[in-house]
Amino acid sequence: MRAGATHRETAPRPSGGAVAREVSATAESAVSAEICSGHFAHCIAATAVVVPRQLLIPGPRGELWTEALPRTLIGRGAGALPGVAGSGTAFLVTPRHVVTAAHVVNPHRITHSAFVFGFTAASLRQPGDGLPLRYLFDHEAIAYGVSVTVPGATPCHDDISLIELSKPIERRGIAIAQPDAIALNQPVTLVGCAGLQPVTAAMAGVDPPARVLAFDERIAQTSVRVAQGNSGSPLLDSNGDALGVHVSMATPTIRQPASPSVIGNAGMVVASAVRMRVILDALVKIGAQIRT
Repeated sequence: MRAGATHRETAPRPSGGAVAREVSATAESAVSAEICSGHFAHCIAATAVVVPRQLLIPGPRGELWTEALPRTLIGRGAGALPGVAGSGTAFLVTPRHVVTAAHVVNPHRITHSAFVFGFTAASLRQPGDGLPLRYLFDHEAIAYGVSVTVPGATPCHDDISLIELSKPIERRGIAIAQPDAIALNQPVTLVGCAGLQPVTAAMAGVDPPARVLAFDERIAQTSVRVAQGNSGSPLLDSNGDALGVHVSMATPTIRQPASPSVIGNAGMVVASAVRMRVILDALVKIGAQIRT
Protein backbone atom coordinates (compact mmCIF):
# COMPACT_ATOMS: atom_id res chain seq x y z
CA MET A 1 0.00 0.00 0.00
CA ARG A 2 1.42 3.42 -0.91
CA ALA A 3 2.32 5.88 1.85
CA GLY A 4 -0.62 7.88 3.07
CA ALA A 5 -3.15 5.55 1.46
CA THR A 6 -6.28 4.75 3.42
CA HIS A 7 -7.45 1.27 4.31
CA ARG A 8 -11.09 0.84 5.32
CA GLU A 9 -12.56 -1.85 7.54
CA THR A 10 -16.12 -2.27 8.74
CA ALA A 11 -17.32 -3.42 12.11
CA PRO A 12 -20.97 -3.85 13.11
CA ARG A 13 -22.68 -1.24 15.25
CA PRO A 14 -24.87 -2.39 18.13
CA SER A 15 -27.84 -1.38 15.98
CA GLY A 16 -26.88 -3.91 13.33
CA GLY A 17 -25.42 -1.42 10.85
CA ALA A 18 -21.79 -0.94 9.97
CA VAL A 19 -19.36 1.70 11.07
CA ALA A 20 -16.45 2.53 8.79
CA ARG A 21 -13.06 2.49 10.39
CA GLU A 22 -10.31 4.34 8.56
CA VAL A 23 -6.71 3.60 9.37
CA SER A 24 -3.99 5.37 7.41
CA ALA A 25 -0.98 3.36 6.30
CA THR A 26 1.23 6.03 7.82
CA ALA A 27 -0.43 5.59 11.22
CA GLU A 28 -0.20 1.81 10.94
CA SER A 29 3.57 1.98 10.52
CA ALA A 30 3.88 4.46 13.39
CA VAL A 31 1.85 2.22 15.72
CA SER A 32 4.61 -0.38 15.61
CA ALA A 33 7.12 2.37 16.51
CA GLU A 34 10.10 0.91 14.53
CA ILE A 35 9.15 -2.70 15.30
CA CYS A 36 9.30 -4.68 12.06
CA SER A 37 5.91 -5.87 10.81
CA GLY A 38 6.71 -9.57 11.39
CA HIS A 39 7.63 -9.00 15.03
CA PHE A 40 4.62 -6.76 15.57
CA ALA A 41 2.13 -9.29 14.16
CA HIS A 42 3.61 -12.01 16.34
CA CYS A 43 3.31 -9.82 19.46
CA ILE A 44 -0.37 -9.12 18.70
CA ALA A 45 -0.98 -12.88 18.37
CA ALA A 46 0.77 -13.56 21.70
CA THR A 47 -1.34 -11.02 23.62
CA ALA A 48 -4.57 -11.96 25.41
CA VAL A 49 -7.45 -10.23 27.14
CA VAL A 50 -8.12 -11.44 30.70
CA VAL A 51 -11.81 -12.00 31.41
CA PRO A 52 -13.80 -13.73 34.18
CA ARG A 53 -14.24 -17.37 33.22
CA GLN A 54 -17.96 -17.35 33.94
CA LEU A 55 -18.56 -14.75 31.22
CA LEU A 56 -17.46 -17.13 28.45
CA ILE A 57 -20.54 -18.89 27.06
CA PRO A 58 -20.30 -22.16 25.04
CA GLY A 59 -21.55 -22.11 21.46
CA PRO A 60 -23.06 -25.04 19.50
CA ARG A 61 -19.78 -25.92 17.71
CA GLY A 62 -17.38 -25.78 20.65
CA GLU A 63 -16.65 -22.09 20.30
CA LEU A 64 -17.03 -19.63 23.16
CA TRP A 65 -18.44 -16.14 23.14
CA THR A 66 -18.82 -13.18 25.45
CA GLU A 67 -21.15 -10.21 25.12
CA ALA A 68 -19.74 -7.04 23.56
CA LEU A 69 -20.45 -3.96 25.63
CA PRO A 70 -21.31 -0.83 23.61
CA ARG A 71 -21.05 1.34 26.74
CA THR A 72 -17.28 0.84 26.70
CA LEU A 73 -16.94 2.45 23.28
CA ILE A 74 -13.95 4.72 22.93
CA GLY A 75 -12.58 6.45 19.86
CA ARG A 76 -9.89 4.86 17.74
CA GLY A 77 -9.11 7.14 14.86
CA ALA A 78 -12.28 7.55 12.84
CA GLY A 79 -14.06 4.61 14.42
CA ALA A 80 -14.67 2.65 17.60
CA LEU A 81 -15.38 -0.87 18.75
CA PRO A 82 -17.25 -2.21 21.78
CA GLY A 83 -15.29 -3.71 24.66
CA VAL A 84 -15.79 -6.68 26.97
CA ALA A 85 -16.16 -7.20 30.71
CA GLY A 86 -12.47 -7.93 31.13
CA SER A 87 -9.86 -7.04 33.70
CA GLY A 88 -6.74 -6.38 31.66
CA THR A 89 -4.10 -7.81 29.35
CA ALA A 90 -1.60 -10.69 29.53
CA PHE A 91 1.05 -11.96 27.15
CA LEU A 92 2.49 -15.37 26.38
CA VAL A 93 6.14 -16.05 27.28
CA THR A 94 6.06 -19.85 26.92
CA PRO A 95 3.30 -22.13 25.55
CA ARG A 96 2.11 -22.68 29.16
CA HIS A 97 2.86 -19.32 30.84
CA VAL A 98 1.65 -15.74 30.62
CA VAL A 99 2.85 -12.57 32.31
CA THR A 100 0.47 -9.86 33.50
CA ALA A 101 0.15 -7.18 36.17
CA ALA A 102 -0.55 -8.78 39.54
CA HIS A 103 -3.62 -6.62 40.14
CA VAL A 104 -5.29 -7.99 36.97
CA VAL A 105 -5.92 -11.41 38.59
CA ASN A 106 -6.88 -12.71 42.01
CA PRO A 107 -4.13 -15.17 43.02
CA HIS A 108 -6.57 -17.02 45.29
CA ARG A 109 -9.08 -17.46 42.45
CA ILE A 110 -6.70 -17.83 39.53
CA THR A 111 -8.74 -20.68 38.02
CA HIS A 112 -11.56 -18.18 37.54
CA SER A 113 -9.45 -16.13 35.10
CA ALA A 114 -9.63 -16.86 31.37
CA PHE A 115 -6.86 -15.79 28.99
CA VAL A 116 -8.35 -15.22 25.54
CA PHE A 117 -6.05 -14.98 22.53
CA GLY A 118 -7.22 -13.94 19.09
CA PHE A 119 -9.26 -11.03 20.47
CA THR A 120 -9.51 -9.02 17.25
CA ALA A 121 -12.07 -6.89 15.42
CA ALA A 122 -12.76 -9.90 13.17
CA SER A 123 -14.20 -11.82 16.14
CA LEU A 124 -17.07 -9.32 16.56
CA ARG A 125 -20.48 -10.74 15.58
CA GLN A 126 -23.79 -8.99 14.87
CA PRO A 127 -26.85 -9.65 17.05
CA GLY A 128 -28.94 -12.52 15.72
CA ASP A 129 -30.48 -15.90 16.51
CA GLY A 130 -31.45 -14.58 19.92
CA LEU A 131 -27.84 -13.69 20.73
CA PRO A 132 -26.55 -10.18 21.53
CA LEU A 133 -23.70 -8.26 19.93
CA ARG A 134 -20.79 -10.50 20.88
CA TYR A 135 -17.20 -11.57 20.37
CA LEU A 136 -16.77 -15.15 19.19
CA PHE A 137 -13.59 -17.04 20.13
CA ASP A 138 -11.91 -20.28 19.11
CA HIS A 139 -11.91 -22.72 22.03
CA GLU A 140 -8.29 -23.64 21.24
CA ALA A 141 -7.20 -20.02 21.79
CA ILE A 142 -8.50 -19.88 25.37
CA ALA A 143 -6.76 -21.13 28.51
CA TYR A 144 -7.48 -20.76 32.23
CA GLY A 145 -5.18 -20.00 35.11
CA VAL A 146 -3.78 -22.90 37.13
CA SER A 147 -1.33 -21.27 39.52
CA VAL A 148 0.62 -18.08 40.10
CA THR A 149 4.29 -19.01 39.72
CA VAL A 150 5.63 -15.56 40.58
CA PRO A 151 3.19 -13.50 42.67
CA GLY A 152 3.21 -9.72 42.53
CA ALA A 153 3.80 -7.41 45.45
CA THR A 154 3.45 -3.65 45.78
CA PRO A 155 1.67 -1.96 42.84
CA CYS A 156 4.01 0.14 40.65
CA HIS A 157 7.00 -1.75 42.04
CA ASP A 158 6.52 -5.51 41.83
CA ASP A 159 2.99 -5.55 40.44
CA ILE A 160 3.74 -8.38 38.03
CA SER A 161 2.85 -12.09 37.95
CA LEU A 162 3.85 -15.19 36.02
CA ILE A 163 0.87 -17.52 35.61
CA GLU A 164 0.75 -21.16 34.56
CA LEU A 165 -2.03 -21.97 32.08
CA SER A 166 -4.34 -24.97 31.96
CA LYS A 167 -3.01 -26.02 28.56
CA PRO A 168 -0.35 -24.97 26.03
CA ILE A 169 -1.29 -22.25 23.56
CA GLU A 170 0.00 -22.95 20.06
CA ARG A 171 1.48 -19.48 19.56
CA ARG A 172 5.01 -18.15 19.78
CA GLY A 173 5.63 -16.35 23.04
CA ILE A 174 7.15 -12.90 23.40
CA ALA A 175 10.84 -12.98 24.29
CA ILE A 176 12.04 -11.20 27.44
CA ALA A 177 14.65 -8.51 26.82
CA GLN A 178 17.93 -8.49 28.70
CA PRO A 179 17.95 -6.30 31.85
CA ASP A 180 20.35 -3.80 30.27
CA ALA A 181 18.30 -3.47 27.08
CA ILE A 182 16.29 -0.43 28.22
CA ALA A 183 17.71 3.03 27.40
CA LEU A 184 16.67 6.69 27.43
CA ASN A 185 14.81 7.88 24.31
CA GLN A 186 14.45 4.28 23.15
CA PRO A 187 11.43 3.81 20.81
CA VAL A 188 8.81 1.57 22.44
CA THR A 189 5.36 0.18 21.74
CA LEU A 190 2.73 -1.12 24.16
CA VAL A 191 0.43 -3.89 22.88
CA GLY A 192 -2.77 -4.60 24.78
CA CYS A 193 -6.52 -4.28 25.22
CA ALA A 194 -6.96 -0.54 25.77
CA GLY A 195 -10.55 0.16 26.78
CA LEU A 196 -10.93 -3.64 26.95
CA GLN A 197 -11.31 -3.54 23.20
CA PRO A 198 -9.57 -5.87 20.70
CA VAL A 199 -5.78 -6.08 20.96
CA THR A 200 -3.99 -3.11 19.44
CA ALA A 201 -0.98 -0.87 20.06
CA ALA A 202 -0.95 2.21 22.25
CA MET A 203 1.24 5.09 21.15
CA ALA A 204 1.95 8.72 21.93
CA GLY A 205 1.40 9.91 18.37
CA VAL A 206 2.57 9.45 14.81
CA ASP A 207 5.41 11.94 15.24
CA PRO A 208 7.44 11.44 17.32
CA PRO A 209 7.02 7.75 18.24
CA ALA A 210 6.63 6.77 21.88
CA ARG A 211 9.91 6.64 23.77
CA VAL A 212 11.42 5.94 27.18
CA LEU A 213 11.51 9.19 29.18
CA ALA A 214 13.18 7.94 32.37
CA PHE A 215 13.83 4.73 34.25
CA ASP A 216 15.45 3.32 37.35
CA GLU A 217 16.09 -0.15 38.73
CA ARG A 218 12.37 -0.88 39.19
CA ILE A 219 10.25 1.21 36.85
CA ALA A 220 10.29 3.09 33.58
CA GLN A 221 8.29 6.06 32.40
CA THR A 222 7.38 6.42 28.72
CA SER A 223 5.32 8.72 26.53
CA VAL A 224 2.93 5.90 25.58
CA ARG A 225 -0.73 6.78 26.06
CA VAL A 226 -2.68 4.10 27.88
CA ALA A 227 -6.24 3.34 28.93
CA GLN A 228 -8.14 1.04 31.26
CA GLY A 229 -7.44 -2.51 30.13
CA ASN A 230 -3.76 -1.91 29.34
CA SER A 231 -2.67 -3.25 32.74
CA GLY A 232 -0.48 -6.28 32.04
CA SER A 233 0.42 -5.17 28.50
CA PRO A 234 3.98 -5.84 27.32
CA LEU A 235 6.23 -2.85 26.65
CA LEU A 236 8.16 -3.80 23.51
CA ASP A 237 11.49 -2.72 22.07
CA SER A 238 12.30 -2.58 18.35
CA ASN A 239 12.91 -6.34 18.28
CA GLY A 240 9.47 -7.07 19.70
CA ASP A 241 11.00 -8.19 23.02
CA ALA A 242 9.37 -7.34 26.36
CA LEU A 243 11.18 -4.60 28.28
CA GLY A 244 8.53 -4.54 30.98
CA VAL A 245 4.87 -4.78 31.90
CA HIS A 246 2.42 -1.90 32.21
CA VAL A 247 1.27 -1.67 35.81
CA SER A 248 -0.01 1.85 36.49
CA MET A 249 -0.82 5.26 35.07
CA ALA A 250 0.30 6.98 38.28
CA THR A 251 3.79 8.36 37.85
CA PRO A 252 6.24 8.66 40.74
CA THR A 253 9.35 10.82 40.58
CA ILE A 254 12.29 9.17 38.83
CA ARG A 255 15.68 10.78 39.34
CA GLN A 256 18.84 9.60 37.67
CA PRO A 257 22.04 11.28 36.47
CA ALA A 258 21.28 10.62 32.82
CA SER A 259 17.95 12.42 32.78
CA PRO A 260 16.02 15.18 34.55
CA SER A 261 13.39 14.36 37.12
CA VAL A 262 10.09 13.26 35.64
CA ILE A 263 7.16 14.19 37.85
CA GLY A 264 3.39 13.96 37.43
CA ASN A 265 1.21 12.02 35.01
CA ALA A 266 2.86 12.87 31.71
CA GLY A 267 3.58 9.25 30.91
CA MET A 268 3.00 5.75 32.17
CA VAL A 269 4.78 3.42 34.56
CA VAL A 270 5.82 -0.12 33.75
CA ALA A 271 7.76 -2.78 35.61
CA SER A 272 11.26 -2.43 34.21
CA ALA A 273 13.46 -5.10 32.61
CA VAL A 274 15.04 -5.67 36.02
CA ARG A 275 11.75 -7.14 37.22
CA MET A 276 11.37 -9.04 33.94
CA ARG A 277 14.65 -10.74 34.82
CA VAL A 278 12.90 -12.18 37.88
CA ILE A 279 10.31 -13.67 35.52
CA LEU A 280 13.02 -15.08 33.26
CA ASP A 281 14.89 -16.62 36.22
CA ALA A 282 11.65 -18.22 37.45
CA LEU A 283 11.04 -19.78 34.03
CA VAL A 284 14.56 -21.21 33.98
CA LYS A 285 14.13 -22.59 37.51
CA ILE A 286 11.00 -24.54 36.60
CA GLY A 287 12.51 -25.76 33.32
CA ALA A 288 9.99 -23.96 31.12
CA GLN A 289 10.33 -23.88 27.34
CA ILE A 290 11.63 -20.35 26.76
CA ARG A 291 11.83 -18.67 23.39
CA THR A 292 15.42 -17.87 22.38
